Amino acid sequence: MSLPSPVQIAVARQYLEAHNMFGRWATVRKFPVLPTMPAYVAEFVRDTYPAATIEILIGATEEVSRLHTGNGLADPVTCEVTTVFQGIRAIAAPRSWPAEQKARFLQLPYGLQSFFAEHEAQREKQIRRAQNAAALTRQQLNEAQPGKAPNGANEPQPAA
Repeated sequence: MSLPSPVQIAVARQYLEAHNMFGRWATVRKFPVLPTMPAYVAEFVRDTYPAATIEILIGATEEVSRLHTGNGLADPVTCEVTTVFQGIRAIAAPRSWPAEQKARFLQLPYGLQSFFAEHEAQREKQIRRAQNAAALTRQQLNEAQPGKAPNGANEPQPAA
């Protein structure tokens, strides 16, 4: 019997450390944990959702992704998993994104979709606030200047 290589030991250690919700779920069903398939991760999200929050499931799937990519394996957290998340709680692509990029938004991991959507919504609010403040300042400036109409046009001066 040969001794395990340092790489095998490191992978086994990571496997044990990352034996999170997905690892326990997959072990009970006799599914492979490392490497695993996108269909198993998608089924995990579908089966576990009512008992676990979206945020917990995002963390669990990100851990599965890190474990695989960190060991040079294909990432099993693919569009199939994102589609399941979208079925649970849909996230629309940000309005500011070009139409041709909105389809690509749905291909991003669900955690990134959530981040981008929230970030863009905050950005749009800040832009609206700045535009409203600029409009108010313009209005106040126009009102403060004598001889100017509120719309910015010059009023005719009375004849002397």
